Amino acid sequence: MRLPFRTPELAARISAYENALTGARDDARRAVVHAEAAALLERLTAACQRFGVPLGGLPLAERRLFQRLATLTGREVVSESSPTAPPRAPTVAKVTPTTAPSAPATIRLSGTVAQLETLFVGLSSGASPTEIAARASKHSAHLERLCGPKGGVSQVAGNAGAAARHLSRLADPQYTAAIARGIARFKSHLGVALECKPLVGGALWRYRAGVLVLQPELYAAPDDLIDAIGETLRHRRRPPDLVAKLDTYLAGRNDAGLHRPAGRTRDLDLLFDDLNVRFFGGTLARPVLAWSPRATHRRFGVYFPHRDRVELNPLLDGPEVALETTAYVLYHELLHKVHGAEHRGGRRHVHTPAFRRDEARFPDAARHEAILGDLAQAAARGR
Repeated sequence: MRLPFRTPELAARISAYENALTGARDDARRAVVHAEAAALLERLTAACQRFGVPLGGLPLAERRLFQRLATLTGREVVSESSPTAPPRAPTVAKVTPTTAPSAPATIRLSGTVAQLETLFVGLSSGASPTEIAARASKHSAHLERLCGPKGGVSQVAGNAGAAARHLSRLADPQYTAAIARGIARFKSHLGVALECKPLVGGALWRYRAGVLVLQPELYAAPDDLIDAIGETLRHRRRPPDLVAKLDTYLAGRNDAGLHRPAGRTRDLDLLFDDLNVRFFGGTLARPVLAWSPRATHRRFGVYFPHRDRVELNPLLDGPEVALETTAYVLYHELLHKVHGAEHRGGRRHVHTPAFRRDEARFPDAARHEAILGDLAQAAARGR
Protein backbone atom coordinates (compact mmCIF):
# COMPACT_ATOMS: atom_id res chain seq x y z
CA MET A 1 0.00 0.00 0.00
CA ARG A 2 1.27 3.45 -0.91
CA LEU A 3 0.32 6.94 0.09
CA PRO A 4 -2.75 8.58 -1.53
CA PHE A 5 -0.85 10.56 -4.13
CA ARG A 6 1.53 10.04 -7.02
CA THR A 7 4.76 11.96 -6.75
CA PRO A 8 4.85 13.36 -10.34
CA GLU A 9 1.28 14.65 -10.08
CA LEU A 10 1.93 16.17 -6.66
CA ALA A 11 5.11 17.84 -7.94
CA ALA A 12 3.21 19.27 -10.91
CA ARG A 13 0.50 20.66 -8.65
CA ILE A 14 3.02 22.29 -6.30
CA SER A 15 4.86 23.79 -9.30
CA ALA A 16 1.53 25.21 -10.49
CA TYR A 17 1.02 26.85 -7.09
CA GLU A 18 4.54 28.30 -7.16
CA ASN A 19 4.06 29.65 -10.69
CA ALA A 20 0.68 31.09 -9.77
CA LEU A 21 2.16 32.93 -6.79
CA THR A 22 4.97 34.26 -8.95
CA GLY A 23 2.55 35.57 -11.56
CA ALA A 24 -0.16 36.78 -9.19
CA ARG A 25 -0.85 40.50 -9.58
CA ASP A 26 -3.11 41.06 -6.60
CA ASP A 27 -3.40 39.98 -2.98
CA ALA A 28 -6.76 38.27 -3.54
CA ARG A 29 -5.28 35.85 -6.05
CA ARG A 30 -2.33 35.16 -3.75
CA ALA A 31 -4.72 34.42 -0.89
CA VAL A 32 -6.61 31.88 -3.02
CA VAL A 33 -3.39 30.09 -4.02
CA HIS A 34 -2.16 30.08 -0.41
CA ALA A 35 -5.49 28.59 0.74
CA GLU A 36 -5.37 25.83 -1.89
CA ALA A 37 -1.77 24.95 -1.00
CA ALA A 38 -2.60 24.90 2.72
CA ALA A 39 -5.60 22.62 2.10
CA LEU A 40 -3.42 20.24 0.10
CA LEU A 41 -0.79 20.17 2.85
CA GLU A 42 -3.45 19.39 5.46
CA ARG A 43 -4.90 16.57 3.35
CA LEU A 44 -1.51 14.95 2.80
CA THR A 45 -0.52 15.32 6.45
CA ALA A 46 -3.82 13.78 7.58
CA ALA A 47 -3.34 10.91 5.12
CA CYS A 48 0.12 10.15 6.54
CA GLN A 49 -1.30 10.14 10.06
CA ARG A 50 -4.22 7.97 8.97
CA PHE A 51 -1.98 5.30 7.45
CA GLY A 52 0.57 5.38 10.26
CA VAL A 53 3.39 6.74 8.10
CA PRO A 54 5.45 9.46 9.85
CA LEU A 55 6.56 12.34 7.67
CA GLY A 56 10.18 11.61 8.45
CA GLY A 57 9.71 8.07 7.18
CA LEU A 58 8.77 9.18 3.66
CA PRO A 59 11.24 8.83 0.78
CA LEU A 60 13.44 11.87 0.16
CA ALA A 61 11.48 13.07 -2.91
CA GLU A 62 8.19 13.11 -0.99
CA ARG A 63 9.75 14.86 2.01
CA ARG A 64 11.06 17.59 -0.27
CA LEU A 65 7.59 18.06 -1.76
CA PHE A 66 6.15 18.42 1.74
CA GLN A 67 8.81 21.02 2.50
CA ARG A 68 7.99 22.99 -0.66
CA LEU A 69 4.32 23.02 0.33
CA ALA A 70 5.24 24.14 3.83
CA THR A 71 7.35 26.97 2.40
CA LEU A 72 4.43 28.09 0.22
CA THR A 73 2.07 28.21 3.17
CA GLY A 74 4.52 29.52 5.76
CA ARG A 75 4.17 26.41 7.92
CA GLU A 76 6.66 24.04 9.49
CA VAL A 77 6.72 20.33 8.67
CA VAL A 78 7.69 18.31 11.73
CA SER A 79 9.63 15.10 11.09
CA GLU A 80 8.44 12.32 13.37
CA SER A 81 11.17 9.75 12.77
CA SER A 82 14.58 9.28 11.26
CA PRO A 83 14.74 10.45 7.61
CA THR A 84 16.15 7.09 6.61
CA ALA A 85 13.34 5.05 8.14
CA PRO A 86 11.34 3.33 5.36
CA PRO A 87 7.58 4.00 5.20
CA ARG A 88 5.50 1.27 6.77
CA ALA A 89 2.87 -0.61 4.80
CA PRO A 90 -0.02 -1.00 7.24
CA THR A 91 -2.40 -3.92 7.25
CA VAL A 92 -6.16 -3.43 7.25
CA ALA A 93 -6.25 -3.50 11.04
CA LYS A 94 -3.81 -0.62 11.25
CA VAL A 95 -5.74 1.68 8.94
CA THR A 96 -7.51 3.60 11.69
CA PRO A 97 -8.38 7.31 11.39
CA THR A 98 -6.45 9.51 13.79
CA THR A 99 -7.65 12.86 12.49
CA ALA A 100 -10.48 13.79 10.18
CA PRO A 101 -9.08 14.82 6.78
CA SER A 102 -10.53 17.75 4.89
CA ALA A 103 -11.16 15.53 1.85
CA PRO A 104 -11.91 11.82 1.33
CA ALA A 105 -8.86 9.60 1.80
CA THR A 106 -7.76 7.91 -1.40
CA ILE A 107 -5.20 5.12 -1.56
CA ARG A 108 -3.45 3.11 -4.22
CA LEU A 109 -3.21 -0.65 -3.66
CA SER A 110 -0.45 -2.75 -5.17
CA GLY A 111 -1.34 -6.32 -6.15
CA THR A 112 -5.04 -5.80 -6.88
CA VAL A 113 -4.58 -5.94 -10.66
CA ALA A 114 -2.36 -9.02 -10.26
CA GLN A 115 -5.08 -10.74 -8.21
CA LEU A 116 -7.62 -10.07 -10.94
CA GLU A 117 -5.22 -11.32 -13.62
CA THR A 118 -4.58 -14.55 -11.71
CA LEU A 119 -8.32 -15.29 -11.61
CA PHE A 120 -8.71 -14.72 -15.36
CA VAL A 121 -5.72 -16.91 -16.14
CA GLY A 122 -7.37 -19.59 -13.99
CA LEU A 123 -10.57 -19.33 -16.01
CA SER A 124 -8.67 -19.58 -19.30
CA SER A 125 -6.92 -22.70 -17.94
CA GLY A 126 -10.23 -24.41 -17.23
CA ALA A 127 -10.74 -23.66 -13.53
CA SER A 128 -14.29 -23.92 -12.23
CA PRO A 129 -16.20 -20.62 -12.43
CA THR A 130 -17.69 -21.38 -9.00
CA GLU A 131 -14.20 -21.71 -7.50
CA ILE A 132 -13.03 -18.50 -9.19
CA ALA A 133 -16.11 -16.63 -7.94
CA ALA A 134 -15.40 -17.78 -4.38
CA ARG A 135 -11.80 -16.56 -4.58
CA ALA A 136 -12.94 -13.24 -6.07
CA SER A 137 -15.48 -12.89 -3.27
CA LYS A 138 -12.72 -13.32 -0.69
CA HIS A 139 -10.54 -10.63 -2.32
CA SER A 140 -13.53 -8.30 -2.74
CA ALA A 141 -14.55 -8.70 0.91
CA HIS A 142 -11.02 -7.74 1.98
CA LEU A 143 -11.24 -4.53 -0.05
CA GLU A 144 -14.72 -3.75 1.25
CA ARG A 145 -13.49 -4.00 4.83
CA LEU A 146 -10.68 -1.60 3.97
CA CYS A 147 -13.05 0.88 2.34
CA GLY A 148 -15.88 0.47 4.81
CA PRO A 149 -16.77 2.86 7.65
CA LYS A 150 -14.10 1.41 9.94
CA GLY A 151 -11.43 1.15 7.27
CA GLY A 152 -10.96 4.89 6.98
CA VAL A 153 -10.61 4.86 3.18
CA SER A 154 -13.22 6.24 0.81
CA GLN A 155 -11.70 5.39 -2.55
CA VAL A 156 -9.12 3.14 -4.22
CA ALA A 157 -7.53 5.08 -7.04
CA GLY A 158 -6.21 4.28 -10.50
CA ASN A 159 -6.09 0.84 -12.12
CA ALA A 160 -6.30 -0.76 -8.66
CA GLY A 161 -9.70 0.89 -8.19
CA ALA A 162 -10.92 -0.44 -11.55
CA ALA A 163 -9.57 -3.90 -10.69
CA ALA A 164 -11.36 -3.79 -7.32
CA ARG A 165 -14.66 -3.10 -9.08
CA HIS A 166 -14.06 -6.00 -11.49
CA LEU A 167 -13.22 -8.29 -8.56
CA SER A 168 -16.56 -7.36 -7.01
CA ARG A 169 -18.39 -8.29 -10.22
CA LEU A 170 -16.38 -11.51 -10.56
CA ALA A 171 -17.70 -12.61 -7.15
CA ASP A 172 -21.07 -13.26 -8.87
CA PRO A 173 -20.98 -16.91 -10.09
CA GLN A 174 -23.30 -16.13 -13.02
CA TYR A 175 -21.06 -13.31 -14.25
CA THR A 176 -17.97 -15.53 -13.83
CA ALA A 177 -19.66 -18.31 -15.80
CA ALA A 178 -20.44 -15.81 -18.58
CA ILE A 179 -16.75 -14.84 -18.72
CA ALA A 180 -15.77 -18.52 -18.91
CA ARG A 181 -18.16 -19.01 -21.84
CA GLY A 182 -16.72 -15.95 -23.55
CA ILE A 183 -13.14 -17.23 -23.12
CA ALA A 184 -14.16 -20.56 -24.67
CA ARG A 185 -15.76 -18.73 -27.59
CA PHE A 186 -12.64 -16.62 -28.20
CA LYS A 187 -10.54 -19.80 -28.14
CA SER A 188 -12.76 -21.37 -30.80
CA HIS A 189 -12.57 -18.22 -32.94
CA LEU A 190 -8.80 -17.88 -32.80
CA GLY A 191 -8.06 -21.59 -32.90
CA VAL A 192 -5.08 -21.47 -30.53
CA ALA A 193 -4.25 -22.47 -26.97
CA LEU A 194 -5.27 -19.09 -25.62
CA GLU A 195 -4.28 -17.47 -22.34
CA CYS A 196 -6.75 -14.76 -21.35
CA LYS A 197 -5.94 -11.85 -19.08
CA PRO A 198 -7.87 -8.70 -18.07
CA LEU A 199 -6.84 -5.35 -19.51
CA VAL A 200 -7.40 -2.74 -16.80
CA GLY A 201 -6.99 0.65 -18.45
CA GLY A 202 -8.27 2.67 -21.37
CA ALA A 203 -7.58 0.34 -24.33
CA LEU A 204 -10.01 -2.41 -25.33
CA TRP A 205 -7.75 -5.35 -26.22
CA ARG A 206 -4.30 -6.62 -27.16
CA TYR A 207 -3.59 -9.94 -28.79
CA ARG A 208 -0.24 -11.49 -29.64
CA ALA A 209 1.47 -14.86 -29.40
CA GLY A 210 -1.55 -16.71 -28.01
CA VAL A 211 -2.24 -14.20 -25.23
CA LEU A 212 -5.50 -12.20 -25.35
CA VAL A 213 -5.62 -9.20 -23.03
CA LEU A 214 -9.13 -7.80 -23.07
CA GLN A 215 -11.27 -5.41 -21.05
CA PRO A 216 -12.82 -7.71 -18.39
CA GLU A 217 -16.45 -6.96 -19.25
CA LEU A 218 -15.86 -7.83 -22.92
CA TYR A 219 -15.27 -11.47 -22.00
CA ALA A 220 -18.89 -11.55 -20.84
CA ALA A 221 -20.20 -9.81 -23.97
CA PRO A 222 -23.05 -11.32 -26.02
CA ASP A 223 -22.15 -13.83 -28.72
CA ASP A 224 -22.56 -11.44 -31.65
CA LEU A 225 -20.08 -8.96 -30.13
CA ILE A 226 -17.59 -11.72 -29.28
CA ASP A 227 -17.91 -12.97 -32.87
CA ALA A 228 -17.18 -9.48 -34.21
CA ILE A 229 -14.15 -9.04 -31.95
CA GLY A 230 -12.90 -12.52 -32.83
CA GLU A 231 -13.20 -11.73 -36.54
CA THR A 232 -11.23 -8.52 -36.00
CA LEU A 233 -8.43 -10.37 -34.20
CA ARG A 234 -8.31 -13.30 -36.61
CA HIS A 235 -8.50 -11.45 -39.93
CA ARG A 236 -7.16 -8.04 -38.83
CA ARG A 237 -10.19 -6.30 -40.29
CA ARG A 238 -12.96 -4.58 -38.40
CA PRO A 239 -16.62 -5.31 -39.14
CA PRO A 240 -18.40 -2.04 -40.02
CA ASP A 241 -20.80 -2.25 -37.07
CA LEU A 242 -18.21 -3.21 -34.42
CA VAL A 243 -17.72 0.31 -33.03
CA ALA A 244 -21.47 0.82 -32.59
CA LYS A 245 -21.84 -2.57 -30.89
CA LEU A 246 -18.92 -1.84 -28.55
CA ASP A 247 -20.24 1.59 -27.61
CA THR A 248 -23.74 0.27 -26.91
CA TYR A 249 -22.49 -2.69 -24.86
CA LEU A 250 -19.92 -0.79 -22.79
CA ALA A 251 -22.39 2.00 -22.07
CA GLY A 252 -24.96 -0.64 -21.10
CA ARG A 253 -27.87 0.80 -23.06
CA ASN A 254 -29.28 1.39 -26.53
CA ASP A 255 -29.02 5.19 -26.68
CA ALA A 256 -25.22 5.38 -26.40
CA GLY A 257 -24.84 7.17 -29.73
CA LEU A 258 -27.30 9.99 -29.10
CA HIS A 259 -26.35 13.66 -28.73
CA ARG A 260 -28.06 14.80 -25.49
CA PRO A 261 -26.39 18.04 -24.39
CA ALA A 262 -29.41 19.67 -22.71
CA GLY A 263 -29.81 18.74 -19.05
CA ARG A 264 -32.26 19.85 -16.41
CA THR A 265 -30.49 23.17 -15.86
CA ARG A 266 -27.32 23.11 -17.97
CA ASP A 267 -26.50 22.78 -21.66
CA LEU A 268 -23.23 21.04 -22.49
CA ASP A 269 -23.11 22.66 -25.95
CA LEU A 270 -23.00 26.11 -24.33
CA LEU A 271 -20.37 24.99 -21.82
CA PHE A 272 -18.27 23.53 -24.62
CA ASP A 273 -18.47 26.75 -26.64
CA ASP A 274 -17.21 28.73 -23.65
CA LEU A 275 -14.36 26.31 -22.87
CA ASN A 276 -13.37 26.10 -26.53
CA VAL A 277 -12.83 29.85 -26.65
CA ARG A 278 -11.19 30.13 -23.21
CA PHE A 279 -8.71 27.26 -23.48
CA PHE A 280 -8.51 25.99 -27.07
CA GLY A 281 -8.68 29.16 -29.13
CA GLY A 282 -11.99 28.08 -30.66
CA THR A 283 -10.22 25.37 -32.73
CA LEU A 284 -11.37 22.20 -30.95
CA ALA A 285 -13.88 20.14 -32.94
CA ARG A 286 -17.08 19.50 -31.02
CA PRO A 287 -17.39 15.91 -29.76
CA VAL A 288 -20.72 14.21 -29.15
CA LEU A 289 -21.89 15.63 -25.81
CA ALA A 290 -24.42 13.94 -23.53
CA TRP A 291 -25.60 13.66 -19.95
CA SER A 292 -25.44 10.09 -18.65
CA PRO A 293 -28.88 8.63 -17.94
CA ARG A 294 -27.89 7.51 -14.43
CA ALA A 295 -26.05 9.22 -11.61
CA THR A 296 -23.04 7.45 -10.10
CA HIS A 297 -20.63 8.23 -7.28
CA ARG A 298 -17.69 6.58 -9.07
CA ARG A 299 -16.94 9.06 -11.87
CA PHE A 300 -18.19 12.43 -13.01
CA GLY A 301 -17.22 12.27 -16.65
CA VAL A 302 -15.94 9.89 -19.30
CA TYR A 303 -14.54 10.28 -22.81
CA PHE A 304 -15.10 7.49 -25.37
CA PRO A 305 -12.30 8.00 -27.93
CA HIS A 306 -13.68 5.42 -30.39
CA ARG A 307 -16.85 7.51 -30.72
CA ASP A 308 -15.45 10.95 -29.85
CA ARG A 309 -18.10 11.19 -27.16
CA VAL A 310 -18.14 12.91 -23.75
CA GLU A 311 -20.66 11.97 -21.07
CA LEU A 312 -21.12 13.84 -17.79
CA ASN A 313 -22.68 12.61 -14.58
CA PRO A 314 -26.17 14.13 -14.00
CA LEU A 315 -25.09 14.93 -10.43
CA LEU A 316 -23.36 17.93 -12.03
CA ASP A 317 -26.59 19.13 -13.65
CA GLY A 318 -28.05 21.24 -10.88
CA PRO A 319 -27.75 24.55 -9.02
CA GLU A 320 -26.28 22.82 -5.95
CA VAL A 321 -23.03 22.35 -7.92
CA ALA A 322 -21.19 25.45 -9.09
CA LEU A 323 -21.27 25.93 -12.86
CA GLU A 324 -17.47 26.26 -12.94
CA THR A 325 -17.14 22.85 -11.27
CA THR A 326 -19.25 21.30 -14.02
CA ALA A 327 -17.15 23.17 -16.58
CA TYR A 328 -13.97 21.83 -14.93
CA VAL A 329 -15.15 18.22 -15.40
CA LEU A 330 -16.04 18.86 -19.04
CA TYR A 331 -12.65 20.54 -19.55
CA HIS A 332 -10.92 17.47 -18.06
CA GLU A 333 -12.71 15.16 -20.52
CA LEU A 334 -11.93 17.45 -23.45
CA LEU A 335 -8.25 17.20 -22.53
CA HIS A 336 -8.52 13.45 -23.10
CA LYS A 337 -9.67 14.24 -26.64
CA VAL A 338 -6.78 16.66 -27.13
CA HIS A 339 -3.95 14.59 -25.63
CA GLY A 340 -5.05 11.04 -26.44
CA ALA A 341 -2.90 8.35 -24.85
CA GLU A 342 0.79 7.48 -24.63
CA HIS A 343 2.07 3.91 -24.67
CA ARG A 344 5.16 3.30 -22.58
CA GLY A 345 6.53 -0.06 -21.54
CA GLY A 346 3.42 -1.86 -22.76
CA ARG A 347 1.08 0.34 -20.68
CA ARG A 348 -1.40 2.97 -21.80
CA HIS A 349 -1.15 6.35 -20.05
CA VAL A 350 -3.84 9.01 -20.39
CA HIS A 351 -3.00 11.35 -17.47
CA THR A 352 0.39 12.30 -18.87
CA PRO A 353 2.55 15.18 -17.56
CA ALA A 354 1.37 17.31 -20.49
CA PHE A 355 -2.24 16.47 -19.61
CA ARG A 356 -1.70 17.47 -15.97
CA ARG A 357 -0.03 20.75 -16.98
CA ASP A 358 -3.02 21.69 -19.12
CA GLU A 359 -5.43 20.55 -16.40
CA ALA A 360 -3.72 22.89 -13.92
CA ARG A 361 -4.51 25.84 -16.24
CA PHE A 362 -8.13 25.74 -15.13
CA PRO A 363 -8.68 28.38 -12.43
CA ASP A 364 -8.96 26.94 -8.90
CA ALA A 365 -8.56 23.37 -10.16
CA ALA A 366 -7.63 22.07 -6.69
CA ARG A 367 -10.77 23.62 -5.17
CA HIS A 368 -12.98 21.98 -7.82
CA GLU A 369 -11.30 18.62 -7.15
CA ALA A 370 -12.11 18.99 -3.45
CA ILE A 371 -15.75 19.85 -4.28
CA LEU A 372 -16.00 16.75 -6.47
CA GLY A 373 -14.52 14.62 -3.70
CA ASP A 374 -17.16 15.86 -1.26
CA LEU A 375 -19.90 15.28 -3.84
CA ALA A 376 -18.71 11.71 -4.52
CA GLN A 377 -18.63 10.97 -0.80
CA ALA A 378 -22.15 12.33 -0.30
CA ALA A 379 -23.43 10.32 -3.31
CA ALA A 380 -21.82 7.13 -1.97
CA ARG A 381 -23.47 7.64 1.44
CA GLY A 382 -26.84 8.12 -0.23
CA ARG A 383 -26.74 4.88 -2.24
